[in-house]
Amino acid sequence: MTILKPGGRAAVVVPDNCMFADEAGEVFKILTEDCSLHTVLRLPNGTFTPYSANTKTNVIFFTKGYKTDTVWVYDGRSNVPSITKTGRPLTPDYFAEFVTCYGNDPNGRAKGKADSKEDRWRCFSIHEVKERAYKIDRLAWLKDESADNGDDLLEPEGLATDAISVSQAAIEQLKSLTTLLDDDAEARINGHLRTDVPPPELIAPAPRLEQLPEETNIPDGWSFSTVDKLITRIEAGKNIRCLERPPRVGEKGIVKISAVTWGEFRENESKTLEDPALFMPERAIRLGDLLISRANTVDLVGACVLVREIKKKLMLSDKVLRLEAPQEWKPWILMCLRSRFGRHQIERLATGNQLSMRNITQENIRSIIVPIPSVRQRDEILGRVDQLLKLADLVIGNVSTAAAKIDKLPQAILAKALRGEVVGIEAELTELGRREYEPASATLERIRGETANQANSSPAQKRKLRRATAHLGA
Repeated sequence: MTILKPGGRAAVVVPDNCMFADEAGEVFKILTEDCSLHTVLRLPNGTFTPYSANTKTNVIFFTKGYKTDTVWVYDGRSNVPSITKTGRPLTPDYFAEFVTCYGNDPNGRAKGKADSKEDRWRCFSIHEVKERAYKIDRLAWLKDESADNGDDLLEPEGLATDAISVSQAAIEQLKSLTTLLDDDAEARINGHLRTDVPPPELIAPAPRLEQLPEETNIPDGWSFSTVDKLITRIEAGKNIRCLERPPRVGEKGIVKISAVTWGEFRENESKTLEDPALFMPERAIRLGDLLISRANTVDLVGACVLVREIKKKLMLSDKVLRLEAPQEWKPWILMCLRSRFGRHQIERLATGNQLSMRNITQENIRSIIVPIPSVRQRDEILGRVDQLLKLADLVIGNVSTAAAKIDKLPQAILAKALRGEVVGIEAELTELGRREYEPASATLERIRGETANQANSSPAQKRKLRRATAHLGA
């Protein structure tokens, strides 16, 4: 960027691993602030065959001296067969639609006038880029069906290289995680902050031993509280007849239990109100809400989430409750309810005769015991936990990606073998060995001729020749 003058333009080829690496977000954040990063082109797999056949690449277009408002992405990779040296060489046809979508303005300001027949051309606001931590690889929307297509497997070398790349990223993230765990955070939290005390109005009487998991210990200076003391009220919605699909634009709906079950709020796990007049605005789900399920299996009852993003108009159901509390205490309540300490109590307090469906009452939710530190200790702990969990998510994602690529290795190796590419083909081997080479087609014709000339052979010889001919013709 430093060599560009204001108004200067650049198009840079960037490998995929530079798009999702740990530092990539910071780099692209700087780029979007100093330049108009207006276009990203995802190139087909194998674009640089044969020189770097297995490297997935992109082209990023930017102009220096303007801040980024929007980023247009053209996905020329998803559901596009991989480029090969001879069978599917790279031609201008691969980029014809992209050129049309891009338009005539070299600064990328003419976009938006052309549509892509396969929805390959899409615009993202800088706000959406920021929500994705400036990781440009996350600006994706097409499901790549070719990833599951055995006829278009990546080369095994490419799968292995990709698996190594994401595994190395996971290792670096694990190193960062252990560094965070090994530093002086504990000393800082329980040292110079130890003189702080929990807010007196939140302290509850000491709990009975049977209420707590075994070996429950809290740091010196901490106290016990209850959910009841940390929240102001609990709100519930209603069970209303709905269409069994998420609401579309302009429609209203109700969340399902599954919206809060898997560790993050999933607004598409919802149903559409048949009568929008039944929507209760006072029970609408809002950004920052702390939600908890009151009914589910014994392992999932009491699952809770913080609503960090919501676009649909949804309201609470009778089985998904809202815990109203001061915003600064919501993350602490969430962490405690998800911990082993909280799950032990939730599962003990849930009632019901069937393991497939347990219920926890509002009264029992209020009675859940929560350890509380001072406010400064709380903030220090929550900040550190947030860092650690983000790193853990990155590790899990990269390990899953590596495992998926490794799972495809056997089929990719077999496909390469059946193309005769694992070793030199027979003609090359015989030439190197200075032996005579007879193509399979010539061998087949020779055997058929011998079969015709040996009509009077014994039955055993005839069967042997028929088997050989059938095998070669298969």
